Amino acid sequence: MDITVRLQNDSVPAQECQPDVIRLHHEQSGKTFSIKITQFDVGRSMECTLQIDNPYVARKHATFIYEENGWYLIDNNSTNGTWINGEKLQGGVRYRLHRNDEIVLANVEKLVFFNSREMEAPQKMADPFVGTVVAGKYRVDQIIGSENNTVSYMVTHERTGRQWVMRTWNKTATGYAPSVRDLIIKETKMIMELRHPMIPMIDDIVENDQYICVIREYIPGDTLGEIVRHYGAQPQLPVMSWAMQICSVLKYLHSQNPPRIYRDMKPGNLVLRPDGSLMLKEFNTMRIYNPAKKGDTYCLGTRGYAAPEQYGGMGQTDARTDIYGLGMTMYHLLTGRDPEVLAEDPKPIRQYEPALSAGLEKIVSKCVEQDPKKRFQNCDALLKALNEELQPKRFRLFGK
Repeated sequence: MDITVRLQNDSVPAQECQPDVIRLHHEQSGKTFSIKITQFDVGRSMECTLQIDNPYVARKHATFIYEENGWYLIDNNSTNGTWINGEKLQGGVRYRLHRNDEIVLANVEKLVFFNSREMEAPQKMADPFVGTVVAGKYRVDQIIGSENNTVSYMVTHERTGRQWVMRTWNKTATGYAPSVRDLIIKETKMIMELRHPMIPMIDDIVENDQYICVIREYIPGDTLGEIVRHYGAQPQLPVMSWAMQICSVLKYLHSQNPPRIYRDMKPGNLVLRPDGSLMLKEFNTMRIYNPAKKGDTYCLGTRGYAAPEQYGGMGQTDARTDIYGLGMTMYHLLTGRDPEVLAEDPKPIRQYEPALSAGLEKIVSKCVEQDPKKRFQNCDALLKALNEELQPKRFRLFGK
């Protein structure tokens, strides 16, 4: 996958820019761009003045604005976030830019801000992997993301030509410990045991004295979180279709012996691929159900999507926990309201979107009951309800 960065309209070559015209140096490509308008967007969309064709960058990721003799940056509530000098921006808030500020989009693309024609573009630092071949078979093409002490790369299998994603952990980094390695290996091997169309394949684990590298399937597409953020509430039929796909993968996980409990279902962890199918990502919260335990060892999950039992004191999490997360995912997709930032308890979905069916409202409300005993008890029951809601309604005639 080639990452392209290009200017659309309203731009000038670097050598022609005026002192107050914004100049941005793109670290990955080594290019410097100059833009002469006072407000523009950066993102993956062709409508953006500065287009960065990277699947991790949102369509309209962020906006640059010139006001009061200075440049400001606004993150447009992007799924994967924006950082200035290592500090994550709050969505929708203006941040004043200063010379040499490092702007990172989605933990992937780095831009350096400066607006003086005398300023030289910063030098690109060498990466230990790009251009090398790992384990004698994976050619490392480029960096596609970084987070905490991990860096992700797009790699190509030398023999088959297939593209994969390689995620690396640096053992010499601050915060790394043998326990971290144990968790990485445990999680990876757990995923390698699973076989389902919605679960990414793991091709290999490569380890040496300095790095651990996990090679996994490349997943093209946008997350449902990004889709609802940019386009708002989604129609009923697509959401029901997505919910049935999610039921399929959760049913598969819960049917393992012992069952696997995902514990972090949300739109941001579901990728909509170009063919319309969904792919699940991020398995670091998944646990193995143990009927002998009274509770989870660690309370993990995302606020708003996490069921009450994930906070402890209500027994261990089980299949009904994932049904709660699926219910909150449907709620977000159908109403456009993110449970993670709601200031009040969620209301029935038709109070926000009256065109939705009463039957679907009952399904979502049952999924998100506080008491696990009042929810659908398994994915089969939820799938049955969704299928029945999709069937044409039959009307009784003449009182019969």
